[in-house]
Amino acid sequence: MVSFSFSSLLVLAFLLLTLVVGLMGRKATTFREYAVDNKRLSTVKLLATLLGTSFCCLSFVYSVQACYSLGIRKMLPSIIDATSLWITSMFWVRMAPFMAHRSIAETIGSIYGTYPRIIVALLSICNAIFKVTFQSNVISSIVSTSMDAIHPDIIAVLAALVLIAYATLGGIRAITNTDVLQFITFVAIVFLLAKLMFVKTGKSVLEMVSFLQKQENFKLSSLCQSNGQLLNLLLSIPYCFFALSRPSVI
Repeated sequence: MVSFSFSSLLVLAFLLLTLVVGLMGRKATTFREYAVDNKRLSTVKLLATLLGTSFCCLSFVYSVQACYSLGIRKMLPSIIDATSLWITSMFWVRMAPFMAHRSIAETIGSIYGTYPRIIVALLSICNAIFKVTFQSNVISSIVSTSMDAIHPDIIAVLAALVLIAYATLGGIRAITNTDVLQFITFVAIVFLLAKLMFVKTGKSVLEMVSFLQKQENFKLSSLCQSNGQLLNLLLSIPYCFFALSRPSVI
């Protein structure tokens, strides 16, 4: 007989709550309503969706590892990412002529024709498959370190089934509803982990900042080393602006 630990029950309860939230509300009857909900989504939901998808588990897992090993060389690009969202937002109003489209592939097709539209659609599908696969692997990895009552692959499969269920039945409205729930949950978890970290170390914020300032990776002088790190950082700035100003985010 399988005995469920508290962490297992917590994960299962969150998946069940996500499914319930995703399936709540009015069901889509047309493809336009399914894809964009006739563009009646609130700004708060869109903001939570943008943050939840831009800073997903891929970003969290990589950022934690990179900040630990790279220090300020990782922190500065992260600040640039946030700044670029604000700067590029001033250009987003130029997207108004394309707001009637339901996908990036449709926008590309309206300008360049059928074949580029097909190429963009296929590449978008491949990109989505990669991200979902990676996130499933991350879920398995995280679950395997925190619980042993359930095999981590089972949790990953359940999470994928929950995602498929509410996305298929509810469309974009269900996705935004669950994104709001997940955004609130993940923000709470981040603050909880930060609190536990300070409790574990027994140091205040000022003491932690002072400690980091003494580490070589967190000194500004580490950017001026002769191995091209500063040049790489400068070259990454245009990429940060390009990546966050992609049409889907706009």
